[in-house]
Amino acid sequence: MGPSHPRLAFQRKMLPRFALGVLLLSVLALGCGESETSSKPLTGEERAVATALHQYVRALSFDDFKRACALTTPQARSKRRPTCIASLRRAFGAAYTPEDATSFRVRSVEVTGGRAVATTNNKDRTQTPLRKIAGSWLVGG
Repeated sequence: MGPSHPRLAFQRKMLPRFALGVLLLSVLALGCGESETSSKPLTGEERAVATALHQYVRALSFDDFKRACALTTPQARSKRRPTCIASLRRAFGAAYTPEDATSFRVRSVEVTGGRAVATTNNKDRTQTPLRKIAGSWLVGG
């Protein structure tokens, strides 16, 4: 198998992406659910909410707007025009980078029944509403 063999070319192209994916998942797993306001990490539903928001930010960071739309409530998707994907691409196209996904942290989570508000650890302490639908936490109020 010479250097131009299709399988080697594919491996050379995909191995760095795979390694980056593994690294990002490791970093997210370490940072996911960390709480700046207490010494203990988020657990249970609070952790599930933080994980859902991390997945959403990660999708935006990698320009995976289809995945990001799938992580929003049906109500939030229906408000985006002309489509959810086009709307997110226009709103967030260059706003997030893969580096943002690794540094993203949830500061706190307040869960009330099937609704939650996650506060991020950025300087503005952004609050994001989430709803639990069919057992999954989705972004949107």
